[in-house]
Amino acid sequence: MEPKIPFVIGPFCGTSKPNDVATYPNDFVTEFEALQILGVRSNDKHYNIVLSAIVSDIPARAFVKNVKGHAGYFGCDKCTQERKHRKSSMTFPETDDKLHTDNSSKTKANEEHHLGSCPFTSIKVDVIRNLPLDYMHLTCLGVM
Repeated sequence: MEPKIPFVIGPFCGTSKPNDVATYPNDFVTEFEALQILGVRSNDKHYNIVLSAIVSDIPARAFVKNVKGHAGYFGCDKCTQERKHRKSSMTFPETDDKLHTDNSSKTKANEEHHLGSCPFTSIKVDVIRNLPLDYMHLTCLGVM
């Protein structure tokens, strides 16, 4: 298997987030929908296009998925648990809660978690598995 090389699709730099989550990745989503159907032809060879991951930090991932951020009461990107206020911190005390799935995310089954529609629902990507959690926020800032 050939190594996978990351391909940047939407760098953003500014003093605030983009105004509208629906239009920010729109060019990528439109082009990717076509690539999934048609593929790419190069040197008389046809290639199917597969999206293996959309990598971002936690705040950007919540923005592009149009869900509550990690500090929200229903901010967990993996489970449906509501955060609890204990002493002076917010916690997820349960260890065996119902998990989000690609289908439950795309149908917005947990209304408390979703702020609106995710712009990636029209392309073949698992919005749970293919948008991984990031090392910096979970390990460097969260544990250390």
